[in-house]
Amino acid sequence: MKFLDAVGEVTTRNVANEANLRFYLGLAGNSDAVRRAERAMFGYDATEAQIRAGRELLEIRTAPFSREDLDRLSMCQLVLILPDGPPLLDIRPAPALMISHPHDLVPALLQARPAWRIALARYFPAFREPVADRLIADISRINAQFSLLSAIPTAFPGLPPWMLPVTAPADILMLTKNQMLLVLRLAAVYGLDVTPKRRLTELIPTLGTGFGWRAIARELVGLVPGGVGAAMKGTIAFTGTWVAGKAAQHYFRSGYQPTREQMRVLYEEAAERARLVVQHAVDRVRRLPEKTEPPADDPQRELPPHPEEGIDEEVPAAASE
Repeated sequence: MKFLDAVGEVTTRNVANEANLRFYLGLAGNSDAVRRAERAMFGYDATEAQIRAGRELLEIRTAPFSREDLDRLSMCQLVLILPDGPPLLDIRPAPALMISHPHDLVPALLQARPAWRIALARYFPAFREPVADRLIADISRINAQFSLLSAIPTAFPGLPPWMLPVTAPADILMLTKNQMLLVLRLAAVYGLDVTPKRRLTELIPTLGTGFGWRAIARELVGLVPGGVGAAMKGTIAFTGTWVAGKAAQHYFRSGYQPTREQMRVLYEEAAERARLVVQHAVDRVRRLPEKTEPPADDPQRELPPHPEEGIDEEVPAAASE
């Protein structure tokens, strides 16, 4: 998910649309390749109900291919060409993705169709863990970046405050909103209802976290001068979001809340990840002023004209003749 998309999202409508997305995916190859591809998508623990629901989105065709097989594949939104699959020209105009090994199927499909990722995870259990991990990492990074941006006026005293008029209450609301939408997306990933009323059990702890320890911590670190306070804000935003997401993921996957020991491990891992993400973001901000003027030894730097340059010399009359 991109930064501006997450910041501008204000309702749960997008979550419902992503969860209920219907697509038409073709699988074409020899019978063994198709069987292994299905296993790669459903995993080994899929229930009969999950398999039936997932197959409604698939167009499965095995070699040798009849004209009807090729016509049906040509109507798919995407066709995964497995070993012994049909030639690309025979399934036009459907786009195709070559899959040589079942282990490549999940990452290749997520990269090719990122808009399908929640729907893929909802219907095909093997996508759930990688999609959930990516969602948590994306929103944690976005919240850290937003927190750093909101701290720029205090980190750089010379910057006019009206350039980024983000107050502390608005900051907290934005981060908490992103966390709550993350929890709803994780519920969708694990095949659960995404109606907010049905997810109050998971959303209330997230809301409490947003206005509890994190609010106090963010106010305290806001008193730290310079970029140190900004980095601390970014670290807190990343850590709180990452832990909330991982706790929700654990609950949706197992049906149980993480234990105290598991939460301690999550905080330690989140803090380590936050250090790397925030340091990278701070380094990028610090490099911005350096680009305003090239260094003195930069060959691209525009040098002042030489005193003798720009003076048109008179051409002797003899030379012109």
